[in-house]
Amino acid sequence: MATNGLNRVSLIGVVGSSPRMNYSPKGFPLTRLPLAVTDATEDAESPTEWMVVEFEGNLAEQSARLEKGTSVYVEARIHNHSRSQSSPTLSLRGTRIQVLSLPRQKTEAAPFAQFSNEESSSKAKDDALPF
Repeated sequence: MATNGLNRVSLIGVVGSSPRMNYSPKGFPLTRLPLAVTDATEDAESPTEWMVVEFEGNLAEQSARLEKGTSVYVEARIHNHSRSQSSPTLSLRGTRIQVLSLPRQKTEAAPFAQFSNEESSSKAKDDALPF
């Protein structure tokens, strides 16, 4: 019986610093989002883990608008950059992001904004319909 794997990471964390959007040599937008994640348990609070989630295309443009202190939910895939198995180099490629709460000084904007690759492609298809 063949089984398919699942390559998905779900994170809830706080944006560590304001992200900056860069462009690939072909003009494709890329954003690296620093994220602080703490796994709080009932017994004690564990140390904060820092990671960087990379976003491409439309998600790169959306995530570049986030500010330090914004609480977000992120779905990502693990991507292997390495050329050999002896020294793997892993990164997180974001596939979805949802704003859970804004920084304390920013309360006028609407929370719970959600962005994903699937939404942008379906909106483009809907815009092409004549009715």
